Amino acid sequence: MSENPTPDRMRVLQSFKRSLNGYHENAIIQAEIAKSLVDYFLATSQRERYSHAFEFGCATGHLSEQLISRLEIGSFTPNDLIEESHHFIASKLNQAACNWRFIAGAIEELDLPDNLDLIASSSTMQWISDTPALLEKLTRSLKPDGWLALSSFQDNHFAELQMMGSRAKAPSYTNGEDWPSLVPQNLTIKHIHTEEKKIHFPTVRAMLSHLRQTGVNGNAGQQWGHQKLREFESEYQARFSDERGIYLTYAPVYIIAQRQS
Repeated sequence: MSENPTPDRMRVLQSFKRSLNGYHENAIIQAEIAKSLVDYFLATSQRERYSHAFEFGCATGHLSEQLISRLEIGSFTPNDLIEESHHFIASKLNQAACNWRFIAGAIEELDLPDNLDLIASSSTMQWISDTPALLEKLTRSLKPDGWLALSSFQDNHFAELQMMGSRAKAPSYTNGEDWPSLVPQNLTIKHIHTEEKKIHFPTVRAMLSHLRQTGVNGNAGQQWGHQKLREFESEYQARFSDERGIYLTYAPVYIIAQRQS
C-alpha cells in the first residue's frame, strides 16, 4: 500500500479491518459468489491444472478455499489490502498441496508476479477506481492463453439502499454489458454471467449489522442519531420487506477471460 493512501481507500481499509474477525462467518453471499465464480471458470476454461495462480482481495479466504480445493495449483500467491488477512488464510493454505506466499498491499500499486496462468478475484473489482488500467496491468502479468476469473457487482447492487439515499456505493459498479469495452485488446472475454441474490434479515438493524460485519459500507461516511436511525428503520421496513422479512439485493457479475496467445 502507498505511504499516503487516499481518504476513500483509508475508509475502505479501516471498515474491512474492523470487520475482519467476523467476516468469514457473516459474508454468506460473498462465499456463494466465490463458489459460483469457480463453477463458471471451470465450465468455461475446461482446465484444472495451473503452475502459478494469483488472487487479489483474498480477505479471509472464501475464494482461496475454492481455488486450492478444486484446482491443481503448483504455486499460489494470495494478496489483500489488509496485511492481517494473512493470518486468516494461513491455516487453510498450510493444508494445501501448493506452495504459497501472501503479499499485502493495494493491487493497483503492487509489482505482480510474471508468467501467471491464472489471476482470480471475487467481490473486489468494485473497489477499483480505474478498472481499465487494472485490467491492462493484470493482462500483462498473464502468460499467453492465461486466464482471468473475476466477480464484481452491477449498478443495481444494494438497490434498496441506493433508493434510501445511501452513499455507501463502491466506485466501480459495472453492468455485464459494459465489461467488453473495458478489457484490453489482447484479452478475450469468454463468459459473462449476471445474477441477483436477495438476502433476508429479521430486522433492519440485523441488516445494518450484516453490512458492518462484512465491511461493505466502507464509503458510507454516515453518522446517525437515534431519531434518524428510527426513521430509516421504519421507512426501510415499509418499502423493502416481504413474508420472509427485510431484504437486500446483491447483484454480482462474473467475468471469465483469456489472454490471447
